[in-house]
Amino acid sequence: MKRPNKFQFTQKKISILIGGVIMLWSTSGCSAPQPDNLGLKNNLLLSCPKSPNCVLSQASDPKHQIHPIHYTSSVEFAKERLNQVILSMVDTRIITQNKVYWHVEF
Repeated sequence: MKRPNKFQFTQKKISILIGGVIMLWSTSGCSAPQPDNLGLKNNLLLSCPKSPNCVLSQASDPKHQIHPIHYTSSVEFAKERLNQVILSMVDTRIITQNKVYWHVEF
């Protein structure tokens, strides 16, 4: 059996994805068009742009690095709880949300 690449998404690594993919993207309270350098490509997270408003648990530079959110519950419960927390925040909206990727504006 081929061992998966350490950056490929598996259910066990969902904590990395949830913790690392919350992208902070806002401009004076108005939404800017989503850049083409955010999100997934071939099921891998793209690196953060040079701007300081992006965090990623897989980032190699400390400026963009964030610790993943660890959880002990089921994946479904952890996702639902994170969703509730995000939606409870003022001026927050989920731009993209699918099985393995969330893009959130704050």
